[in-house]
Amino acid sequence: MAVSQHMEHNPARWKADYERDGYLVVENVLDTQTLSTLRAGIERITADPDTLPDHLRRHIQFERDYVKKRPDQNDHDAAQVGDAVRNIMELPLFDPVFGELIAYEPLLEFWKRCSRAASSISTITSASSRRRGSAASSSGTATCPT
Repeated sequence: MAVSQHMEHNPARWKADYERDGYLVVENVLDTQTLSTLRAGIERITADPDTLPDHLRRHIQFERDYVKKRPDQNDHDAAQVGDAVRNIMELPLFDPVFGELIAYEPLLEFWKRCSRAASSISTITSASSRRRGSAASSSGTATCPT
């Protein structure tokens, strides 16, 4: 996998986005070649998932099954959603490229920075709580350092 050269390191924006949306999107963390490879891997899985071997198919959740279980929470029925895939678990079992993503340098660097920041905040919060004689808050927000 190639290394993305265009990921913008912007922890202030990441924190604001997370606080606003409840999730974080880090743009350009995957280079176009890696993204194309991952998309092709997903396409191979979802093109005809019913023909996959049982040991792989059991890791796929179909939208049709979800719709059948919760018809009151859906605008469509199982026939309308067809073979739409809701979730794929254990992606490295389908294609090694997904396992390689675990060691993808831009992601590792991002998580290292976040881990250092979270560790620092946890230490500060714990020390502060001991001084006050109370338990540490579990709602603290960690941001990646600049």
